[in-house]
Amino acid sequence: MKKHEVKIRKYVDWVMISGRQTWNKIKNDFLKMYEMWVKIDLDFEWIENVTHSFIDELIGAFMFYESDRALEIFKFSNCNESIKEVIKFVIKDRSSNHVSR
Repeated sequence: MKKHEVKIRKYVDWVMISGRQTWNKIKNDFLKMYEMWVKIDLDFEWIENVTHSFIDELIGAFMFYESDRALEIFKFSNCNESIKEVIKFVIKDRSSNHVSR
């Protein structure tokens, strides 16, 4: 399976990422990759902190509807402990509420 790297830094001007504004900048590129069934490496280099709402926008819906596929496709790199905790929380929360189509 092909792999695409998404450098989150490319889409932001600050080390803290929150909410929908940032998701809206990333969305089109991200959805194209997801639809191509490629591995998506989300690189958080330079980013110091993310909000739950941003990570939920980024991967939450995919986890809610297609948790197995999302877990196979997404990779997270260069995450500090704070970012890892937010990602783990969203994955756990959305996986537990998973809906089969």
